[in-house]
Parts: sequence; structure tokens; C-alpha cells
Amino acid sequence: MVLNPAEQSWLIEEPYIITEHKNSAAGTEMPDWVIAYIDGGLAEVENLTDYQGRFVFIARNEGSNFTAMNHWLEGFSQELDYPRLAAARIEARFFSAAPLPDQEYGAFYEELVRTASDYPWTGAARGEDFWIRKNYLPTEEQDERETWEFMVLLTTDKTLFYYQLETVYRNVKPIPAPTKDQLNAINRVKDRFFDGF
Repeated sequence: MVLNPAEQSWLIEEPYIITEHKNSAAGTEMPDWVIAYIDGGLAEVENLTDYQGRFVFIARNEGSNFTAMNHWLEGFSQELDYPRLAAARIEARFFSAAPLPDQEYGAFYEELVRTASDYPWTGAARGEDFWIRKNYLPTEEQDERETWEFMVLLTTDKTLFYYQLETVYRNVKPIPAPTKDQLNAINRVKDRFFDGF
């Protein structure tokens, strides 16, 4: 399961403690990108010096079985998963500007998501993968539990992403066409698309 940025962008998560991670046995720390992601999401990772001029995407999966999570990691394909991550982040950006996107943007919204998902996105570079073991503290609603979270880092050049997104926009042909109000709402998001992207 690849969570989209709207799901990643910081639902209030239950409190947990990291009890182990991929580098624990070697006695080394977690990478900066993992710490930044845990602390503040994709925006924090993109603020790191290593990722200037790049957009960051992180595929993640969480479960209670380490072997199953490892199989997910082994089956991860940047060619297949990067387009889903890009489309999900685009969808989340439009959704963040309008809580009822189907009304606000009309058929454009659904067509945009479909077009972005089907687009042959290129240029993503696969970075590191990492895992952490999380021990969730007990709450009134739930007992203590433990899960594994696996993450895969992908980055792409911002200029290339801009160009590909413009191509996606040109390929969106909604039926029916947006009303004047819907077109104004769509253009407002497009004009400020990368503010907070």
C-alpha cells in the first residue's frame, strides 16, 4: 500500500517510540531524510541541503509482519510506484484547496487524477530505503502494539516535474467542460500550485 501525500501529511498519529531501525545493529543513526520525514513530512525533507532543486516522494508501508514488509520492499518498482506517488501528490494539492473537489472543479478533477496516474512519469531517482520498528503506546482506545514501517525515498528534478505536469494539464479533457466558476477555481490552484506542494 502506497499512501498518498494527503494521508501522509500529518494525520495526528498515535504516540509511539522507535525501538529499532535499519541501522541499529551497526550502531549508526537514522539518516537525516528519515528524521526530517518523521518530524515534518515531505516539506522537511525537501528543506535538507541534499534535496535542493528536487521534489521528494516517499513510498511507505506499515504492518506487523517484518517478512511481509520486506516482500513489499523487494517488489517495489519506481517505474510503477512513482507515477502513483506523483498523481497522489497532485490530487492532494487540488484537494487541499477545495474540500469538495468534484463540485469545485467538476469533471476536471477526476480526469486530472486519471491522466496523472496514467502519465508515463520519468526522471525519478531511487534513493535509500529504510525501516523503523514502532512501539505504539497504549491509549484509552487501544492496547500497546508494535509495527514496522518501511520507506523508500524517490526524488526528481523540479524543472522536469514542472514540464511533465504541464503535459498532464494539456492532456486533461474533461467531459463536460468546466463551468466558468470551475475554470476560475482550477486556474487559481494551477497559478499557485507549487505553494506548499
